[in-house]
Amino acid sequence: MTSLIHKLGLSPTFSFHDVFSIDDPDLLAFVPRPASALLLVFPVSKSYETFRMEEDKEKPEYEGKGPAEPVIWYKQTIRNACGLIGILHAVSNGTSRGFIGMRIYSIVKGTLLMNANRVWI
Repeated sequence: MTSLIHKLGLSPTFSFHDVFSIDDPDLLAFVPRPASALLLVFPVSKSYETFRMEEDKEKPEYEGKGPAEPVIWYKQTIRNACGLIGILHAVSNGTSRGFIGMRIYSIVKGTLLMNANRVWI
């Protein structure tokens, strides 16, 4: 992932690192600080997808947009694109925004005023 984000124009000081535990202090000590985001990778099953659909069916779609919003939200519409969506969320929000270059900046700027339901990724 680090190679990809550098090719997309992120600062070479920004990088991804494997996290081997989220509750073992000895293993967490290997994670460089400060950490801007945590991307969780796990296998998705049919039962998980069914559970999530049921859990989310009553929740309204996120409607926020604009520079006053606390986050930029990208709705995933392509199966198996979760890694890319995670990377976009990680670099578009928080302190990470200070590391983006022109290629990703154009995506962030172009989506900033769009409703998340109109950003198709």
